Amino acid sequence: TASQVDLAKGVSMLETLEQARALAKEMRIRHDYIAVVSIPEGVRAERQGKRAGHYNVRASADALAAWVVDVVPVALQ
Repeated sequence: TASQVDLAKGVSMLETLEQARALAKEMRIRHDYIAVVSIPEGVRAERQGKRAGHYNVRASADALAAWVVDVVPVALQ
């Protein structure tokens, strides 16, 4: 459907680091790091799905890379 295509154009993100860690640990694919981003005001971010804090953010790859403020390990050492 058109809404599914629209969602595919975005990047799935979570509101908090704790939420991202929990999801990464639940997934079967190994994830070692989480990128922490600072999203500027005015960027299109839509609430998505049933998971708390889950958003779909639409931006170019260059913009997303520019917004990275930290990269942290999934697992707390």
